[in-house]
Amino acid sequence: LKSIYKKEISSKKAFRGIIKKASCILAVIIGASLDKLIEGTPINVPISLFNIPLSFKELIIFSVIGNEGISIIENLGEMNFPFPLFIKKFFKQLKQQDDDKKLD
Repeated sequence: LKSIYKKEISSKKAFRGIIKKASCILAVIIGASLDKLIEGTPINVPISLFNIPLSFKELIIFSVIGNEGISIIENLGEMNFPFPLFIKKFFKQLKQQDDDKKLD
């Protein structure tokens, strides 16, 4: 939507987006395979969220949802979509932290 809004449609960007989505699906498949692999073994993966044990597949899915959510909100922001001030501050802080990590 952002590329249509800004009239910057690019087949390279679209292809990169398709590759990104395909790699996310592949990561979920790998996570599910890892879950199946350790299902019958005594290996206990101590990963939990709110004291609920999570599988690799669930962790990857939550990560993908988080990344896509951030991307959607950033794109809507660039399209001048009105957001509450606390959301703008939160993403400005996230972007600053990301920029700081790139400098290290």
